[in-house]
Amino acid sequence: MVVGDDGERLAKRHGAITLADTGLAGDELLAILAASLGLPPALEEMLRAFDPGELPRDPWTIPQEMRATT
Repeated sequence: MVVGDDGERLAKRHGAITLADTGLAGDELLAILAASLGLPPALEEMLRAFDPGELPRDPWTIPQEMRATT
């Protein structure tokens, strides 16, 4: 589950973030999200390594580099 800095589930109250707002390319965003799940950044490797039973159960906060800069 993705949470805000306040520890609450990420929701509209935290503001909308678009890919354009982050200034990241799609593959950079995918790599950050993959890392948050303990997966390799390359798509093919990520798909091979993906196991729903191994997904982290701890809440995750969006890294500063993914946040809106506006």
